[in-house]
Amino acid sequence: MSNNQPTIPPSHPRLRTQFGILFGFVGIFIVVIVCFGVSWRLWNIRAERREEERRQRLLEEGWGLRDGVGEKGKERVVRDFRVEREDREDAVVEEE
Repeated sequence: MSNNQPTIPPSHPRLRTQFGILFGFVGIFIVVIVCFGVSWRLWNIRAERREEERRQRLLEEGWGLRDGVGEKGKERVVRDFRVEREDREDAVVEEE
């Protein structure tokens, strides 16, 4: 090897550049995780509200327990479709 050739300096990134990339990635990761957590919580609140509305609607239609679930002395209310069907059939017969 001859001494007349110029040496090529190594092209390593500086330490602060490496730390900038590292902390930038960690920062973006934290922001994404926080956004995901907030959106997840909002989605669950919306789903819980829908579920409560659905339960209330079912109770109004005559399904389930009126005053609570599994409490002693509470009347269990279950729709009887046979009676409703017979009432509809009687109404049809009376109309004819």
